[in-house]
Amino acid sequence: MKKRFAFFLPALLASTLMLSSCTNDDAPDKRENVEFEATINSSQTIPRTTTPGTGTFAGSYNKNSKTLTYTVTYSGLTPARGGLYSMADLTTQVGPRQVPFNTVATSPIQGTVRLSQQQENYLFDNQMYVNLTTGPENAPTGAIRGNIRAKTY
Repeated sequence: MKKRFAFFLPALLASTLMLSSCTNDDAPDKRENVEFEATINSSQTIPRTTTPGTGTFAGSYNKNSKTLTYTVTYSGLTPARGGLYSMADLTTQVGPRQVPFNTVATSPIQGTVRLSQQQENYLFDNQMYVNLTTGPENAPTGAIRGNIRAKTY
């Protein structure tokens, strides 16, 4: 009996330590609807710009329908185009436009879009950003940018 207990006790302690080291922060978000946000300004653009424009991004992602509903507000600039981009290249932290905005003529910009699995992965891996640019179509950077993150409560 004592030998069994001698083997059982260390195994029980090891199991308890392993399970207690896992937190909700380690697991994927379990909510059906996940809120996202970003503060948009020129200090986040790559390379840096000195545009006086500012804005916000607020979004809600429904995991079942895979739809992102968003509102982007801005002031202090007149954007020519904008959208949601992925940081496909983590070295430079810039990447291709994933979701173009239909119009950026007036604030707020609102929309709902169904995301692909890859776009969902970018969103949950903190690899998406909102970008508004005043430059030409092929301009690689924006006038203001905000890195999109899950809202914390």
